[in-house]
Amino acid sequence: MVTVPGSPLELWGGLECTRDGVAVDRGDPGAAARPPDAARLAGLGLTTQRCVVPWRSDRSAGVAPWDRLDDHLGQLREAMVRPVVTFVQDHGTPLDPSWLAWDTAARLADFAAAFAARYPWIDIYTPIDAPLVGVRRLDDATSVRALLVRCLAVHQAMRAVRAARPHARLLQTEDAGRTYGTRALRRRVAFENHRRWLTVDLLCGRVDARHPLAAYLDRAGADRLDAFRERPSPPDLLGLDFHLTSDRQLDDEWQNHPAASHRHLGAITYADVPAVTAGARGAGSHARVIGEAWTRYGIPLVLSDVHGGAYREDQVRWLAQAWKAADTARRHGVAVAAVTISSPFGALTAPPERPATYVPGAFDVRGSGQRAPRPTAVAAAATDLARHGAIRHPLLHDRPILLVGSGGLLGTACRRRADARGLAIVACPHAALDAANPAALAATLHMVRPWVVVNTAGRTDIDDAELDPVRCRTANVDVPLALVRACAAAGVPLVTFSSDQVFDGQAQRPYGETAPLGPVNVYGRAQARAEQWVRSLDPRALVVRTSACFGPDDARGFAATLLAQARSGQVVRMASDVVVTATYLPDLMDAVLDLAIDGASGVWHLTSSDPAPWSELGAQVAACAGLDRAVVRPTPASRLPWTAPRPAYSALTSHRAMLLPGFDSVLARFAAALSAPPVEPEAAHATRRHPGAMSAPDPPG
Repeated sequence: MVTVPGSPLELWGGLECTRDGVAVDRGDPGAAARPPDAARLAGLGLTTQRCVVPWRSDRSAGVAPWDRLDDHLGQLREAMVRPVVTFVQDHGTPLDPSWLAWDTAARLADFAAAFAARYPWIDIYTPIDAPLVGVRRLDDATSVRALLVRCLAVHQAMRAVRAARPHARLLQTEDAGRTYGTRALRRRVAFENHRRWLTVDLLCGRVDARHPLAAYLDRAGADRLDAFRERPSPPDLLGLDFHLTSDRQLDDEWQNHPAASHRHLGAITYADVPAVTAGARGAGSHARVIGEAWTRYGIPLVLSDVHGGAYREDQVRWLAQAWKAADTARRHGVAVAAVTISSPFGALTAPPERPATYVPGAFDVRGSGQRAPRPTAVAAAATDLARHGAIRHPLLHDRPILLVGSGGLLGTACRRRADARGLAIVACPHAALDAANPAALAATLHMVRPWVVVNTAGRTDIDDAELDPVRCRTANVDVPLALVRACAAAGVPLVTFSSDQVFDGQAQRPYGETAPLGPVNVYGRAQARAEQWVRSLDPRALVVRTSACFGPDDARGFAATLLAQARSGQVVRMASDVVVTATYLPDLMDAVLDLAIDGASGVWHLTSSDPAPWSELGAQVAACAGLDRAVVRPTPASRLPWTAPRPAYSALTSHRAMLLPGFDSVLARFAAALSAPPVEPEAAHATRRHPGAMSAPDPPG
């Protein structure tokens, strides 16, 4: 029993994200319990996995994929991972009209009875996950009616389950975020802070004429409230979903916030934004959420969904904070049973008016072909918690990234993304690096104590390398060689960059990571030699091959050069017979930072576009910037002023995982960035977060 006093704090796995009853990140229902995955969950140290067994209101009790469920749930049982079963998880989707009909509760109860009879060994249920979340944005009458039907369905479903499993327990989850706000919105703030507890108040029979929301419920036409008071169904475990963005800030100065955050309350317009990014005092506190729930109900608690946003460091930090708060609360007598990591195999997020984007969890399932899910830093954090009770990742211990070569295209992009994500970074300019002085490198590593070294100090001008091979070798071979030796001696992983120029161009399809090397120019030969040295001297090193990099802020990438020439009235000649793949710098650096945090090693190909001639890529960039595609004139490579030979085909793909968003997304965001007003230096400084701060990003895509 997870609530026995003195029992250890448990680590659970959260629900996989579903849409229309299908696990969207894996493509089939119950995907978290697929045979190889149950063992992976157990390997993390998880004692329990929350599972969706999807029920639809049009499904009769006798219709269910029983054979598949037998296998999935049986695999969890064999791995000794306890399932917590949810039948309805529909928040984020339009309300099914059946949730306004009282008899929907009876239909769900019939399904619950059939399920419990077939699986009498399952003893924890969440019939409906976070009932209020899916209806709170609706008009008052619809929201209240749907919530009442859902709470009745929870009550009747648990009564049906207990007919087969008398000691089955109800874990009722709900978003525990608190609302903050400006003085002009204090009444709305108070309302939201009362309403967040309404699900549990109803189940516990606490809603009567003295309840703070009694008048609101009466105006909304609430009925059957007496039934909840007379036959309460209090949870055995209270699940607190608390994400990085759960706490909200309401601001009557709505003009200062994005349009997607605007809300209307009668004649009043306001913005509803994450409190953690708005600087609300007390926001983002797991200790506060635990204390409020325990004081209010005295029911054993589970942090039932701990999600830290799209960035890997935030996921790890948020999980660490949740565990620490739960452990501290237990030491003060609060019955906290478990902390739940969100969606171990990842989930899809769908920001307003944007395509859904996959965000990894403890595992990243974007592997190619039959490649197994890749463990992330969240997996390592979970294992640390299960074994040691603390996360040992060095980024939690005030150690920075050491960036070597901070002034170039890649270095500037890396520094900007690290700064935007709140990752502490120490930049070492190329000029300050003495590759011939190992003692100086060792001293730098000892002084900075980085958790990773990112090398962007290479020279990337292919024609210049052909004219000055000695200088090319110094920057692209000697520097990474010196760095990998120093890093290996210090026990610090190295990230370094390579290029599509290591290939000979004879292929007819994109090159994967294991394709044989065959460079045709000086630059490519230097990169190939550096790769071989780095990989042989330290297998933990991460080598990132990429190509045709561009971004919204650089003045040296091919896109910036193209647009500058086109806007000055020049005809831009680009190769029509050299096929490459382009890479968007912000996405590249986000993926590199995530891989570094995960401890990834070996060679990775990171690129954004499908294979295309240089001229076609240029035309697409010109069009997204509002220019005529004709400003780019396709030209044979033989007629361009290139000194060095180029491989005719150097497109990259990945046999490990395609980590970057597609090119349609890239072009849309690039166009938006080009049209955005410039940020004044003072404003940029004011919005920069402390290296230890959390971010609440809008995921790319």
